[in-house]
Amino acid sequence: MDAISDPTFKHARSRKQVTEESPSLLTVIIEIAPKLWTTFDEEGNEKGSIIKVLEALIVFLNAHLAFNSANKVAVIAAYSQGIKYLYPESTSALKASESENKTRSDLKIINSDMYRRFRNVDETLVEEIYKLFELEKKQIEQNSQRSTLAGAMSAGLTYVNRISKESVTTSLKSRLLVLTCGSGSSKDEIFQYIPIMNCIFSATKMKCPIDVVKIGGSKESTFLQQTTDA
Repeated sequence: MDAISDPTFKHARSRKQVTEESPSLLTVIIEIAPKLWTTFDEEGNEKGSIIKVLEALIVFLNAHLAFNSANKVAVIAAYSQGIKYLYPESTSALKASESENKTRSDLKIINSDMYRRFRNVDETLVEEIYKLFELEKKQIEQNSQRSTLAGAMSAGLTYVNRISKESVTTSLKSRLLVLTCGSGSSKDEIFQYIPIMNCIFSATKMKCPIDVVKIGGSKESTFLQQTTDA
């Protein structure tokens, strides 16, 4: 009995106490310019890679939300014409969606029995990306290969900064995830070096780690590699 009262046992019991994780904001930057993904599919003899990526992204976002009820997500698209907040939608975008004649039943690929919080994110994301694809389809021949990824990263960090300041009662951890495809050895040439470096410095100052998922391609992105090393 004396052995049980030894400080070693007390220390072992105290180590089992679990501390609750702080809420986390995950901001995803996804590059969805059709020309980039089409080139990627052609080089790798693939088909519909962007759809597979979006399916995996939805599962990942749901997992993040499930990990903590206070977790938040945001998704920003970088496409040939600029950037767009996919989730959460702005107030003006919500009003525009309500005024449209097309209903969400046209895009109903999400299980209606899904947990409501997951479904809200998933349906909004799928619908907004569908709208972007329709917009890009009309202008695909005129679209340039100029990357808007730096602008999307800057917008993502701006959003992180705003949400962090609004969360005055809780400590909110933030993380940025950049998702792009590596189609071609000249991919680095279309990146804007100075804006991306500014994003790296800002993220470091904000203590917001940046992760990069670069799918395919024969050459590593020097610029994006620097973001993960910062």
